[in-house]
Amino acid sequence: MKNDKKIILCGAGTVGKNNLYKMGAKSVHCFVDNNVQLQGGFIESKQVKSFDYLDESADDYDVVISVSNRYKSEITAMLNKKQIHYYDSIESYLLEKSFHMENWEKLKGIHEGKS
Repeated sequence: MKNDKKIILCGAGTVGKNNLYKMGAKSVHCFVDNNVQLQGGFIESKQVKSFDYLDESADDYDVVISVSNRYKSEITAMLNKKQIHYYDSIESYLLEKSFHMENWEKLKGIHEGKS
């Protein structure tokens, strides 16, 4: 995962919406969801697309699973079936991002003479 890429959130339900708010809309490209009733709609200006969208764009974005535990294995299986192997759970993604930001601040402080 590269923290400078925009994110595709897998899951446009309650968990996905909450994570959009946590991460900020600027960092999210769109949602993908297998619920056809949500596809084509928008959540806070972010379009909800079908999982087929990942066929053409998964390499350009960080793909992050943002669903309740109940659906994680289903989404993981869908991604694996599409041969998308570079994805992360929202928990791991946020932890990694937090780790990078914390270390960046430490390095910046050392560089500026603050320890």
